[in-house]
Amino acid sequence: MNTANNIGLSPEEVLKYRSEFGRNSLLSKKKNSFRIFYDVFKEPMMILLIVAASIYFFTGENEEGFLMLAAIGIVAGISIYQEIRSENATSALKEMTQPLIVVIRNGEKISIPSEELVVNDLIIVSEGEHISADATILDSNDCSVNESILTGESFPVSKNEKDPLLFAGTVMVSGLAHAKVLAVGASTRLGKLGQSMEEIEKEKTPLQMQISLFVRRMALFGGIAFLFVWGYNYWASGDVIHGLLHGLTMAMAALPEEIPVALSTFMALGAYRMIRNNVLTKHPQTVEALGSATVICVDKTGTLTENKMALVELYQLQKDSFYSLETMQPDEEAKLILEYSLFASEPVPFDPMEKAIHEAFLAQSPLIKPSEFKMVHEYPLSGIHPMMTHIYEHAGGRKVIACKGAPEGIVKKSTLSAAAQASVLSKVEELASKGYRVLAVARATDENSKWPEKQEEFDWVFLGLIAFSDPPRKNSKVVIQNFQNAGIEVKMITGDFPTTAKSIATQVGIRNPEFILTGSEIMAMNEKELEESVIKVNLYDGCCRKRN
Repeated sequence: MNTANNIGLSPEEVLKYRSEFGRNSLLSKKKNSFRIFYDVFKEPMMILLIVAASIYFFTGENEEGFLMLAAIGIVAGISIYQEIRSENATSALKEMTQPLIVVIRNGEKISIPSEELVVNDLIIVSEGEHISADATILDSNDCSVNESILTGESFPVSKNEKDPLLFAGTVMVSGLAHAKVLAVGASTRLGKLGQSMEEIEKEKTPLQMQISLFVRRMALFGGIAFLFVWGYNYWASGDVIHGLLHGLTMAMAALPEEIPVALSTFMALGAYRMIRNNVLTKHPQTVEALGSATVICVDKTGTLTENKMALVELYQLQKDSFYSLETMQPDEEAKLILEYSLFASEPVPFDPMEKAIHEAFLAQSPLIKPSEFKMVHEYPLSGIHPMMTHIYEHAGGRKVIACKGAPEGIVKKSTLSAAAQASVLSKVEELASKGYRVLAVARATDENSKWPEKQEEFDWVFLGLIAFSDPPRKNSKVVIQNFQNAGIEVKMITGDFPTTAKSIATQVGIRNPEFILTGSEIMAMNEKELEESVIKVNLYDGCCRKRN
Protein backbone atom coordinates (compact mmCIF):
# COMPACT_ATOMS: atom_id res chain seq x y z
CA MET A 1 0.00 0.00 0.00
CA ASN A 2 1.42 3.38 -0.97
CA THR A 3 1.06 5.55 2.11
CA ALA A 4 2.04 8.59 0.09
CA ASN A 5 -1.28 8.39 -1.70
CA ASN A 6 -3.16 7.26 1.40
CA ILE A 7 -2.20 9.67 4.15
CA GLY A 8 -5.28 8.87 6.21
CA LEU A 9 -7.52 11.26 8.09
CA SER A 10 -6.60 14.63 9.47
CA PRO A 11 -7.46 15.54 13.10
CA GLU A 12 -10.38 17.64 11.85
CA GLU A 13 -11.75 14.73 9.82
CA VAL A 14 -11.42 12.41 12.82
CA LEU A 15 -13.55 14.75 14.93
CA LYS A 16 -16.06 15.12 12.10
CA TYR A 17 -16.55 11.37 11.57
CA ARG A 18 -16.62 10.66 15.31
CA SER A 19 -19.36 13.26 15.69
CA GLU A 20 -21.28 11.80 12.74
CA PHE A 21 -20.89 8.06 13.40
CA GLY A 22 -19.99 7.87 17.09
CA ARG A 23 -17.21 6.13 18.98
CA ASN A 24 -16.02 2.60 18.31
CA SER A 25 -17.51 1.08 21.44
CA LEU A 26 -20.38 -1.29 22.00
CA LEU A 27 -23.13 0.24 24.11
CA SER A 28 -24.12 -1.87 27.07
CA LYS A 29 -26.81 -1.39 29.62
CA LYS A 30 -24.90 -0.67 32.80
CA LYS A 31 -27.01 -0.71 35.90
CA ASN A 32 -27.00 2.38 38.09
CA SER A 33 -27.14 2.11 41.88
CA PHE A 34 -30.89 2.74 42.00
CA ARG A 35 -31.55 -0.05 39.49
CA ILE A 36 -29.44 -2.50 41.49
CA PHE A 37 -31.38 -1.66 44.68
CA TYR A 38 -34.67 -1.95 42.82
CA ASP A 39 -33.79 -5.38 41.38
CA VAL A 40 -32.92 -6.70 44.84
CA PHE A 41 -35.99 -5.38 46.66
CA LYS A 42 -38.54 -6.28 43.98
CA GLU A 43 -38.02 -9.99 44.56
CA PRO A 44 -41.22 -11.56 45.99
CA MET A 45 -39.30 -13.16 48.84
CA MET A 46 -37.83 -9.78 49.85
CA ILE A 47 -41.27 -8.17 49.62
CA LEU A 48 -42.66 -10.88 51.88
CA LEU A 49 -39.94 -10.19 54.48
CA ILE A 50 -40.65 -6.45 54.39
CA VAL A 51 -44.40 -7.08 54.83
CA ALA A 52 -43.68 -9.40 57.75
CA ALA A 53 -41.43 -6.80 59.40
CA SER A 54 -44.11 -4.13 58.92
CA ILE A 55 -46.74 -6.32 60.57
CA TYR A 56 -44.45 -6.95 63.54
CA PHE A 57 -44.03 -3.20 64.06
CA PHE A 58 -47.76 -2.58 63.60
CA THR A 59 -48.64 -5.17 66.23
CA GLY A 60 -46.07 -3.81 68.66
CA GLU A 61 -43.56 -6.64 68.41
CA ASN A 62 -40.66 -4.26 67.81
CA GLU A 63 -37.95 -6.77 68.78
CA GLU A 64 -39.13 -9.21 66.13
CA GLY A 65 -39.48 -6.35 63.65
CA PHE A 66 -35.90 -5.13 64.15
CA LEU A 67 -34.61 -8.69 63.95
CA MET A 68 -36.41 -9.10 60.63
CA LEU A 69 -34.99 -5.78 59.35
CA ALA A 70 -31.48 -6.90 60.31
CA ALA A 71 -31.93 -10.10 58.32
CA ILE A 72 -33.23 -8.09 55.35
CA GLY A 73 -30.25 -5.73 55.59
CA ILE A 74 -27.66 -8.52 55.66
CA VAL A 75 -29.23 -10.42 52.76
CA ALA A 76 -29.76 -7.31 50.64
CA GLY A 77 -26.30 -5.96 51.46
CA ILE A 78 -24.48 -9.05 50.22
CA SER A 79 -26.60 -9.20 47.05
CA ILE A 80 -26.09 -5.49 46.31
CA TYR A 81 -22.35 -5.74 46.98
CA GLN A 82 -22.02 -8.69 44.62
CA GLU A 83 -23.96 -6.89 41.88
CA ILE A 84 -21.90 -3.69 42.19
CA ARG A 85 -18.64 -5.67 42.37
CA SER A 86 -19.53 -7.60 39.21
CA GLU A 87 -20.46 -4.42 37.33
CA ASN A 88 -17.25 -2.64 38.34
CA ALA A 89 -15.05 -5.65 37.59
CA THR A 90 -16.63 -6.09 34.16
CA SER A 91 -16.08 -2.41 33.34
CA ALA A 92 -12.48 -2.50 34.55
CA LEU A 93 -11.79 -5.67 32.57
CA LYS A 94 -13.18 -4.04 29.45
CA GLU A 95 -10.89 -1.04 29.87
CA MET A 96 -7.84 -3.18 30.65
CA THR A 97 -8.27 -5.47 27.64
CA GLN A 98 -8.97 -2.76 25.08
CA PRO A 99 -6.52 -3.48 22.22
CA LEU A 100 -4.37 -1.02 20.33
CA ILE A 101 -4.79 -0.73 16.58
CA VAL A 102 -2.32 0.67 14.01
CA VAL A 103 -3.79 3.46 11.87
CA ILE A 104 -2.46 5.87 9.29
CA ARG A 105 -3.33 9.48 10.05
CA ASN A 106 -1.74 12.48 8.40
CA GLY A 107 0.65 10.12 6.63
CA GLU A 108 2.00 8.62 9.86
CA LYS A 109 1.53 5.21 11.41
CA ILE A 110 0.35 5.48 15.00
CA SER A 111 -1.14 3.08 17.55
CA ILE A 112 -4.40 4.13 19.18
CA PRO A 113 -6.96 2.41 21.46
CA SER A 114 -9.54 0.63 19.35
CA GLU A 115 -12.29 2.83 20.85
CA GLU A 116 -10.79 5.87 19.09
CA LEU A 117 -11.23 4.42 15.59
CA VAL A 118 -13.60 6.31 13.31
CA VAL A 119 -15.25 5.61 9.99
CA ASN A 120 -12.86 6.04 7.01
CA ASP A 121 -9.74 5.45 9.13
CA LEU A 122 -6.97 3.53 7.36
CA ILE A 123 -5.94 0.58 9.53
CA ILE A 124 -3.16 -2.02 9.34
CA VAL A 125 -3.96 -5.47 10.71
CA SER A 126 -1.40 -8.26 10.92
CA GLU A 127 -1.24 -11.89 12.01
CA GLY A 128 -2.64 -12.63 15.47
CA GLU A 129 -4.41 -9.28 15.88
CA HIS A 130 -8.08 -8.70 16.61
CA ILE A 131 -10.01 -6.66 14.06
CA SER A 132 -11.66 -3.78 15.89
CA ALA A 133 -14.15 -2.45 13.33
CA ASP A 134 -15.87 -3.45 10.11
CA ALA A 135 -13.57 -2.59 7.21
CA THR A 136 -12.83 -3.30 3.56
CA ILE A 137 -9.42 -4.45 2.36
CA LEU A 138 -7.43 -2.07 0.17
CA ASP A 139 -4.60 -4.53 -0.29
CA SER A 140 -3.47 -7.70 1.49
CA ASN A 141 -0.81 -10.38 1.64
CA ASP A 142 -1.70 -14.01 2.50
CA CYS A 143 -4.58 -12.72 4.59
CA SER A 144 -6.87 -15.22 6.35
CA VAL A 145 -9.33 -14.47 9.14
CA ASN A 146 -11.04 -16.54 11.82
CA GLU A 147 -14.70 -15.48 11.72
CA SER A 148 -15.99 -18.13 14.13
CA ILE A 149 -17.38 -15.49 16.52
CA LEU A 150 -19.90 -14.57 13.79
CA THR A 151 -20.29 -17.73 11.73
CA GLY A 152 -19.31 -20.57 14.07
CA GLU A 153 -16.99 -21.90 11.34
CA SER A 154 -13.60 -22.78 12.82
CA PHE A 155 -11.63 -22.78 9.55
CA PRO A 156 -9.97 -19.47 8.56
CA VAL A 157 -11.45 -17.58 5.62
CA SER A 158 -9.14 -16.16 2.95
CA LYS A 159 -9.50 -12.42 2.49
CA ASN A 160 -8.45 -10.45 -0.57
CA GLU A 161 -9.88 -8.04 -3.13
CA LYS A 162 -12.44 -10.71 -4.13
CA ASP A 163 -13.69 -11.08 -0.56
CA PRO A 164 -12.55 -7.84 1.06
CA LEU A 165 -14.82 -7.45 4.09
CA LEU A 166 -13.31 -7.63 7.57
CA PHE A 167 -15.58 -7.72 10.60
CA ALA A 168 -15.12 -6.44 14.14
CA GLY A 169 -14.41 -9.14 16.70
CA THR A 170 -12.71 -11.52 14.24
CA VAL A 171 -9.02 -12.46 14.35
CA MET A 172 -6.36 -12.23 11.65
CA VAL A 173 -4.91 -15.75 11.50
CA SER A 174 -2.22 -15.04 8.91
CA GLY A 175 -0.89 -12.35 6.66
CA LEU A 176 -1.23 -8.58 6.60
CA ALA A 177 -4.00 -6.27 5.42
CA HIS A 178 -4.45 -2.56 4.85
CA ALA A 179 -8.11 -1.64 5.14
CA LYS A 180 -10.54 1.24 5.33
CA VAL A 181 -13.02 1.36 8.20
CA LEU A 182 -16.66 1.12 7.10
CA ALA A 183 -18.51 0.94 10.43
CA VAL A 184 -17.73 1.32 14.12
CA GLY A 185 -19.38 0.50 17.42
CA ALA A 186 -23.02 -0.49 17.35
CA SER A 187 -23.12 -0.17 13.55
CA THR A 188 -20.75 -3.11 13.04
CA ARG A 189 -22.11 -6.58 12.43
CA LEU A 190 -20.92 -7.63 15.89
CA GLY A 191 -22.50 -4.50 17.38
CA LYS A 192 -25.86 -5.32 15.82
CA LEU A 193 -25.60 -8.84 17.20
CA GLY A 194 -24.87 -7.37 20.63
CA GLN A 195 -27.86 -5.06 20.40
CA SER A 196 -30.17 -7.99 19.67
CA MET A 197 -28.75 -9.80 22.71
CA GLU A 198 -29.31 -6.72 24.92
CA GLU A 199 -32.98 -6.82 23.97
CA ILE A 200 -33.35 -10.34 25.37
CA GLU A 201 -35.03 -10.15 28.75
CA LYS A 202 -33.23 -11.87 31.59
CA GLU A 203 -35.18 -14.95 32.61
CA LYS A 204 -35.65 -15.95 36.21
CA THR A 205 -33.79 -18.98 37.46
CA PRO A 206 -35.79 -22.13 38.33
CA LEU A 207 -35.21 -21.44 42.04
CA GLN A 208 -36.49 -17.87 41.70
CA MET A 209 -39.62 -19.09 39.91
CA GLN A 210 -40.29 -21.73 42.57
CA ILE A 211 -39.82 -19.22 45.39
CA SER A 212 -42.08 -16.67 43.66
CA LEU A 213 -44.82 -19.28 43.28
CA PHE A 214 -44.42 -20.33 46.92
CA VAL A 215 -44.57 -16.73 48.17
CA ARG A 216 -47.67 -15.93 46.10
CA ARG A 217 -49.50 -19.00 47.37
CA MET A 218 -48.62 -18.33 51.00
CA ALA A 219 -49.50 -14.65 50.65
CA LEU A 220 -52.87 -15.61 49.16
CA PHE A 221 -53.50 -18.08 51.99
CA GLY A 222 -52.44 -15.52 54.60
CA GLY A 223 -54.63 -12.84 53.03
CA ILE A 224 -57.70 -15.11 52.99
CA ALA A 225 -57.04 -16.16 56.61
CA PHE A 226 -56.59 -12.52 57.62
CA LEU A 227 -59.89 -11.44 56.02
CA PHE A 228 -61.79 -14.40 57.46
CA VAL A 229 -60.52 -13.92 61.03
CA TRP A 230 -60.94 -10.14 60.88
CA GLY A 231 -64.49 -10.49 59.56
CA TYR A 232 -65.46 -13.13 62.12
CA ASN A 233 -64.06 -11.23 65.11
CA TYR A 234 -65.61 -7.98 63.92
CA TRP A 235 -69.00 -9.76 63.56
CA ALA A 236 -68.61 -11.35 67.01
CA SER A 237 -67.34 -8.29 68.89
CA GLY A 238 -68.43 -5.34 66.77
CA ASP A 239 -64.96 -3.82 67.32
CA VAL A 240 -62.97 -3.11 64.11
CA ILE A 241 -59.58 -2.80 65.85
CA HIS A 242 -60.16 -5.99 67.84
CA GLY A 243 -60.96 -7.88 64.65
CA LEU A 244 -57.98 -6.34 62.83
CA LEU A 245 -55.50 -7.41 65.52
CA HIS A 246 -56.84 -10.96 65.52
CA GLY A 247 -56.64 -11.00 61.70
CA LEU A 248 -53.02 -9.80 61.71
CA THR A 249 -52.14 -12.41 64.32
CA MET A 250 -53.56 -15.13 62.08
CA ALA A 251 -51.76 -13.67 59.04
CA MET A 252 -48.43 -13.73 60.87
CA ALA A 253 -49.02 -17.31 61.88
CA ALA A 254 -49.83 -18.21 58.27
CA LEU A 255 -46.89 -16.36 56.67
CA PRO A 256 -43.75 -18.56 56.92
CA GLU A 257 -41.29 -15.68 57.29
CA GLU A 258 -38.57 -18.04 58.57
CA ILE A 259 -38.45 -19.88 55.24
CA PRO A 260 -37.73 -16.73 53.13
CA VAL A 261 -35.11 -15.66 55.68
CA ALA A 262 -33.42 -19.08 55.50
CA LEU A 263 -33.51 -19.20 51.69
CA SER A 264 -32.25 -15.62 51.37
CA THR A 265 -29.49 -16.31 53.86
CA PHE A 266 -28.37 -19.43 52.00
CA MET A 267 -28.25 -17.50 48.71
CA ALA A 268 -26.38 -14.62 50.35
CA LEU A 269 -23.86 -16.99 51.92
CA GLY A 270 -23.39 -18.62 48.51
CA ALA A 271 -22.70 -15.21 46.96
CA TYR A 272 -20.28 -14.39 49.79
CA ARG A 273 -18.44 -17.65 49.20
CA MET A 274 -18.09 -16.80 45.49
CA ILE A 275 -16.62 -13.43 46.48
CA ARG A 276 -14.09 -15.11 48.78
CA ASN A 277 -13.06 -17.46 45.94
CA ASN A 278 -12.70 -14.59 43.44
CA VAL A 279 -15.56 -15.85 41.27
CA LEU A 280 -16.94 -13.15 39.00
CA THR A 281 -20.49 -13.59 37.72
CA LYS A 282 -22.37 -10.92 35.83
CA HIS A 283 -25.58 -12.05 37.53
CA PRO A 284 -25.26 -13.89 40.88
CA GLN A 285 -28.52 -15.72 40.09
CA THR A 286 -26.66 -17.54 37.33
CA VAL A 287 -24.97 -19.69 39.94
CA GLU A 288 -28.37 -20.61 41.41
CA ALA A 289 -29.38 -22.03 38.02
CA LEU A 290 -26.44 -24.44 38.06
CA GLY A 291 -28.32 -26.50 40.62
CA SER A 292 -30.86 -27.46 37.94
CA ALA A 293 -28.29 -28.18 35.22
CA THR A 294 -28.39 -31.69 33.76
CA VAL A 295 -25.97 -31.26 30.84
CA ILE A 296 -22.73 -29.33 30.37
CA CYS A 297 -21.12 -28.89 26.94
CA VAL A 298 -17.36 -28.44 26.63
CA ASP A 299 -14.85 -27.82 23.88
CA LYS A 300 -11.85 -30.14 23.53
CA THR A 301 -8.78 -28.12 22.60
CA GLY A 302 -7.67 -25.84 25.42
CA THR A 303 -10.56 -26.87 27.67
CA LEU A 304 -10.16 -30.60 28.20
CA THR A 305 -6.62 -30.53 26.77
CA GLU A 306 -3.64 -28.35 27.64
CA ASN A 307 -3.49 -26.68 24.19
CA LYS A 308 0.28 -27.21 24.23
CA MET A 309 1.16 -28.87 20.94
CA ALA A 310 4.22 -31.08 20.59
CA LEU A 311 5.27 -32.88 17.42
CA VAL A 312 5.75 -36.43 18.72
CA GLU A 313 5.50 -38.89 15.81
CA LEU A 314 6.01 -39.17 12.04
CA TYR A 315 4.83 -41.64 9.46
CA GLN A 316 7.39 -42.31 6.73
CA LEU A 317 5.87 -43.39 3.44
CA GLN A 318 9.08 -44.76 1.96
CA LYS A 319 9.60 -47.21 4.83
CA ASP A 320 5.89 -47.55 5.65
CA SER A 321 6.75 -47.11 9.32
CA PHE A 322 6.22 -44.78 12.26
CA TYR A 323 9.01 -42.73 13.76
CA SER A 324 8.94 -41.40 17.33
CA LEU A 325 10.67 -38.07 17.80
CA GLU A 326 10.91 -38.77 21.54
CA THR A 327 12.79 -42.10 21.39
CA MET A 328 14.43 -42.48 17.95
CA GLN A 329 17.30 -40.76 16.18
CA PRO A 330 16.23 -39.07 12.93
CA ASP A 331 17.17 -40.53 9.59
CA GLU A 332 17.31 -38.70 6.28
CA GLU A 333 13.65 -39.29 5.40
CA ALA A 334 12.48 -38.09 8.81
CA LYS A 335 14.58 -34.94 8.41
CA LEU A 336 13.10 -34.41 4.95
CA ILE A 337 9.54 -34.56 6.34
CA LEU A 338 10.45 -32.08 9.08
CA GLU A 339 12.17 -29.83 6.55
CA TYR A 340 9.13 -29.62 4.27
CA SER A 341 6.83 -29.24 7.29
CA LEU A 342 8.86 -26.19 8.27
CA PHE A 343 8.81 -24.68 4.79
CA ALA A 344 5.03 -25.12 4.68
CA SER A 345 4.70 -23.15 7.94
CA GLU A 346 4.92 -19.43 8.56
CA PRO A 347 8.50 -18.14 9.07
CA VAL A 348 7.40 -16.55 12.35
CA PRO A 349 4.81 -19.04 13.64
CA PHE A 350 1.64 -18.01 15.46
CA ASP A 351 -0.31 -21.26 15.35
CA PRO A 352 0.58 -23.75 18.17
CA MET A 353 1.14 -26.59 15.69
CA GLU A 354 3.50 -24.50 13.57
CA LYS A 355 5.42 -23.52 16.71
CA ALA A 356 5.75 -27.23 17.48
CA ILE A 357 7.08 -27.87 13.95
CA HIS A 358 9.75 -25.19 14.37
CA GLU A 359 10.80 -26.62 17.73
CA ALA A 360 11.00 -30.19 16.39
CA PHE A 361 12.98 -29.07 13.32
CA LEU A 362 15.56 -27.17 15.36
CA ALA A 363 15.91 -30.05 17.84
CA GLN A 364 16.98 -32.53 15.13
CA SER A 365 20.29 -30.89 14.09
CA PRO A 366 19.01 -29.63 10.70
CA LEU A 367 21.33 -29.67 7.70
CA ILE A 368 19.79 -26.57 6.12
CA LYS A 369 19.31 -22.99 7.27
CA PRO A 370 15.82 -21.65 6.45
CA SER A 371 17.15 -18.08 6.60
CA GLU A 372 19.11 -18.77 3.39
CA PHE A 373 15.83 -19.33 1.50
CA LYS A 374 13.53 -16.58 0.28
CA MET A 375 9.75 -17.03 0.03
CA VAL A 376 8.65 -16.11 -3.49
CA HIS A 377 5.00 -17.22 -3.44
CA GLU A 378 2.46 -18.56 -0.96
CA TYR A 379 -1.02 -20.01 -0.95
CA PRO A 380 -3.02 -19.37 2.24
CA LEU A 381 -4.83 -22.02 4.21
CA SER A 382 -7.96 -22.82 2.23
CA GLY A 383 -10.26 -25.56 0.90
CA ILE A 384 -12.81 -27.99 2.33
CA HIS A 385 -9.83 -30.06 3.49
CA PRO A 386 -7.55 -27.12 4.43
CA MET A 387 -4.02 -27.05 3.07
CA MET A 388 -1.37 -24.34 2.69
CA THR A 389 1.61 -24.06 0.35
CA HIS A 390 4.81 -21.99 0.42
CA ILE A 391 7.35 -21.67 -2.39
CA TYR A 392 10.97 -20.82 -1.54
CA GLU A 393 14.09 -20.20 -3.59
CA HIS A 394 17.73 -20.52 -2.52
CA ALA A 395 20.54 -18.32 -3.79
CA GLY A 396 22.16 -21.48 -5.12
CA GLY A 397 19.17 -22.17 -7.34
CA ARG A 398 17.32 -24.76 -5.25
CA LYS A 399 13.56 -24.38 -5.26
CA VAL A 400 11.27 -25.73 -2.53
CA ILE A 401 7.51 -26.18 -2.97
CA ALA A 402 6.13 -27.41 0.34
CA CYS A 403 2.60 -28.17 1.45
CA LYS A 404 0.96 -29.34 4.65
CA GLY A 405 -2.67 -29.73 5.69
CA ALA A 406 -5.59 -32.10 6.19
CA PRO A 407 -4.52 -35.63 5.19
CA GLU A 408 -7.68 -36.33 3.17
CA GLY A 409 -7.12 -33.32 0.91
CA ILE A 410 -3.41 -33.82 0.31
CA VAL A 411 -3.68 -37.58 -0.19
CA LYS A 412 -6.49 -37.11 -2.69
CA LYS A 413 -4.48 -34.54 -4.67
CA SER A 414 -1.23 -36.55 -4.55
CA THR A 415 0.23 -38.97 -7.07
CA LEU A 416 -0.47 -41.96 -4.81
CA SER A 417 -2.43 -44.90 -6.22
CA ALA A 418 -5.87 -45.68 -4.84
CA ALA A 419 -4.49 -48.55 -2.78
CA ALA A 420 -1.70 -46.38 -1.38
CA GLN A 421 -4.20 -43.63 -0.52
CA ALA A 422 -6.33 -46.10 1.43
CA SER A 423 -3.23 -47.35 3.24
CA VAL A 424 -2.15 -43.83 4.23
CA LEU A 425 -5.63 -42.92 5.47
CA SER A 426 -5.60 -46.05 7.65
CA LYS A 427 -2.33 -44.76 9.17
CA VAL A 428 -4.09 -41.45 9.85
CA GLU A 429 -6.78 -43.35 11.75
CA GLU A 430 -4.12 -45.24 13.66
CA LEU A 431 -2.40 -42.05 14.78
CA ALA A 432 -5.68 -40.31 15.55
CA SER A 433 -6.74 -43.22 17.75
CA LYS A 434 -3.86 -42.28 20.06
CA GLY A 435 -5.38 -38.83 20.51
CA TYR A 436 -2.98 -37.13 18.09
CA ARG A 437 -3.83 -34.35 15.67
CA VAL A 438 -2.52 -35.35 12.24
CA LEU A 439 -1.31 -33.36 9.23
CA ALA A 440 0.04 -34.57 5.89
CA VAL A 441 3.18 -33.21 4.25
CA ALA A 442 3.91 -33.13 0.51
CA ARG A 443 6.23 -31.54 -2.01
CA ALA A 444 6.07 -30.61 -5.66
CA THR A 445 8.50 -29.83 -8.46
CA ASP A 446 7.55 -27.10 -10.89
CA GLU A 447 10.03 -25.17 -12.99
CA ASN A 448 7.45 -22.72 -14.34
CA SER A 449 7.91 -19.09 -13.38
CA LYS A 450 4.14 -18.65 -13.28
CA TRP A 451 2.47 -20.54 -10.47
CA PRO A 452 -0.95 -22.16 -10.86
CA GLU A 453 -3.94 -20.21 -9.57
CA LYS A 454 -4.80 -22.88 -6.98
CA GLN A 455 -2.42 -24.96 -4.88
CA GLU A 456 -4.48 -28.08 -5.62
CA GLU A 457 -3.24 -27.91 -9.22
CA PHE A 458 0.31 -28.97 -8.32
CA ASP A 459 1.31 -32.64 -8.77
CA TRP A 460 1.89 -33.38 -5.10
CA VAL A 461 4.35 -36.05 -4.01
CA PHE A 462 3.22 -37.35 -0.65
CA LEU A 463 6.06 -37.46 1.91
CA GLY A 464 4.47 -38.53 5.18
CA LEU A 465 2.37 -37.66 8.20
CA ILE A 466 3.18 -35.59 11.27
CA ALA A 467 1.32 -36.19 14.54
CA PHE A 468 0.90 -33.68 17.37
CA SER A 469 0.14 -34.47 20.97
CA ASP A 470 -2.17 -32.20 22.94
CA PRO A 471 -2.62 -34.21 26.16
CA PRO A 472 -5.63 -33.87 28.45
CA ARG A 473 -5.31 -31.55 31.42
CA LYS A 474 -4.33 -33.41 34.57
CA ASN A 475 -7.57 -32.54 36.38
CA SER A 476 -9.93 -33.07 33.42
CA LYS A 477 -10.82 -36.65 34.33
CA VAL A 478 -11.52 -35.82 37.97
CA VAL A 479 -13.67 -32.80 37.10
CA ILE A 480 -15.73 -34.75 34.56
CA GLN A 481 -16.13 -37.62 37.01
CA ASN A 482 -17.43 -35.18 39.63
CA PHE A 483 -19.96 -33.78 37.13
CA GLN A 484 -21.17 -37.25 36.21
CA ASN A 485 -21.40 -38.33 39.85
CA ALA A 486 -23.59 -35.27 40.45
CA GLY A 487 -25.96 -36.40 37.70
CA ILE A 488 -24.71 -33.93 35.09
CA GLU A 489 -23.87 -35.40 31.69
CA VAL A 490 -20.78 -34.00 29.94
CA LYS A 491 -20.95 -33.64 26.16
CA MET A 492 -17.88 -32.74 24.11
CA ILE A 493 -18.19 -30.60 20.99
CA THR A 494 -15.14 -30.35 18.73
CA GLY A 495 -14.03 -29.83 15.16
CA ASP A 496 -11.08 -32.22 15.35
CA PHE A 497 -10.64 -35.58 13.63
CA PRO A 498 -13.37 -37.92 14.98
CA THR A 499 -10.93 -40.64 16.02
CA THR A 500 -8.81 -38.07 17.88
CA ALA A 501 -11.89 -36.72 19.61
CA LYS A 502 -12.94 -40.22 20.62
CA SER A 503 -9.50 -40.95 22.08
CA ILE A 504 -9.48 -37.77 24.19
CA ALA A 505 -13.06 -38.42 25.33
CA THR A 506 -12.01 -41.91 26.46
CA GLN A 507 -8.96 -40.60 28.31
CA VAL A 508 -10.93 -38.00 30.28
CA GLY A 509 -13.75 -40.40 31.11
CA ILE A 510 -16.67 -39.08 29.05
CA ARG A 511 -19.35 -41.75 28.88
CA ASN A 512 -20.21 -43.60 25.66
CA PRO A 513 -17.35 -42.19 23.52
CA GLU A 514 -18.09 -44.83 20.85
CA PHE A 515 -21.18 -42.87 19.78
CA ILE A 516 -20.29 -39.84 17.65
CA LEU A 517 -22.56 -37.42 15.79
CA THR A 518 -21.18 -35.17 13.06
CA GLY A 519 -22.63 -31.85 12.04
CA SER A 520 -23.88 -33.21 8.71
CA GLU A 521 -25.62 -36.11 10.46
CA ILE A 522 -27.36 -33.74 12.87
CA MET A 523 -28.56 -31.52 10.03
CA ALA A 524 -30.06 -34.57 8.30
CA MET A 525 -32.10 -35.55 11.36
CA ASN A 526 -35.65 -34.55 12.13
CA GLU A 527 -36.54 -33.22 15.57
CA LYS A 528 -37.65 -36.58 16.98
CA GLU A 529 -34.49 -38.37 15.80
CA LEU A 530 -32.33 -35.64 17.30
CA GLU A 531 -34.15 -35.84 20.65
CA GLU A 532 -33.56 -39.59 20.76
CA SER A 533 -29.90 -39.30 19.74
CA VAL A 534 -28.81 -36.61 22.21
CA ILE A 535 -29.84 -38.84 25.11
CA LYS A 536 -27.10 -41.41 24.40
CA VAL A 537 -24.56 -39.41 22.36
CA ASN A 538 -21.97 -37.39 24.30
CA LEU A 539 -19.52 -36.64 21.48
CA TYR A 540 -20.31 -34.17 18.68
CA ASP A 541 -17.91 -33.49 15.84
CA GLY A 542 -18.39 -30.53 13.53
CA CYS A 543 -15.45 -31.59 11.37
CA CYS A 544 -16.13 -32.20 7.67
CA ARG A 545 -14.35 -35.55 7.79
CA LYS A 546 -16.48 -38.66 7.63
CA ARG A 547 -16.03 -41.30 10.25
CA ASN A 548 -15.87 -45.02 9.58
